[in-house]
Amino acid sequence: SSRVELARAVASQVAVGIKKVQLIEQLTEKNLIKDFFEELAGGRSRGNLEGRAARLGCDLTEPHVALVAEPADETFDRSLRHIAPGSLFDRREDSLRALVRLRTSDAEAFLERLRQLHAGLATLVSVGVSSVARGEEAFAAAFAEAQQALLGTMVLRGGPAILSYEELGPYKYLLRIALEGGIRDKTVDAVSRVAEYDAQRGSQLVATLEEFLRRHGNISSTSEALFVHPNTLRQRLRRIAELSGLDLRTDDWLTIEIAVKMVKLQQALGSAKPDI
Repeated sequence: SSRVELARAVASQVAVGIKKVQLIEQLTEKNLIKDFFEELAGGRSRGNLEGRAARLGCDLTEPHVALVAEPADETFDRSLRHIAPGSLFDRREDSLRALVRLRTSDAEAFLERLRQLHAGLATLVSVGVSSVARGEEAFAAAFAEAQQALLGTMVLRGGPAILSYEELGPYKYLLRIALEGGIRDKTVDAVSRVAEYDAQRGSQLVATLEEFLRRHGNISSTSEALFVHPNTLRQRLRRIAELSGLDLRTDDWLTIEIAVKMVKLQQALGSAKPDI
């Protein structure tokens, strides 16, 4: 009857209206979270930041970690929300940022759940996680730490992985130098020449140098680790000396080791030749 048809039409319009309202609310919340994250990450507050945090259900006095992930699809987003209830998320295209609320002041339990999630993903994702932060003033550093840890996955893990800021070790200092720039170093330049040779010839001289230093200059253990004959290793070391001008008998090994890490870092950041 006409009344039934009218009722159906009204119900349909109401349903459409409700969906529109829900969509607007979702978009509004997403924009609020995005703006909130920008304020926290930039260390800038437009006033009453705690009030906006409370509106989003976030207590900045509680322990949190900042998290950044790339590439991050809907599946990863949904899975992360499942293991981190009560947290805030901002997914943009293929990246994701999150402010993860911790149950305790120790992030290890969350990191373990995150590693388990990561192991079951079909899509490879790199994830950087900050050290624990609490208090409004701590979150600018937390977001910076998460971004640095994300960059560190390329150097320390060689591909998509999970890395916390604490796991960066000495790279946390090298990353800061690399990102800020403005420093020149002759040892870094020397190792860079070896890296350029590797890129042109497909050789592994930088990796050889790194392993040699890691093994404290022991020819036998280094050759075993690299699966090469000791004479082959000696040939590589001579070639490294010719290209770089370094003297592994007299030059400071710690300085060379730091330079190797810096060159690898610069390569991971996409620079053909370090300029620090």
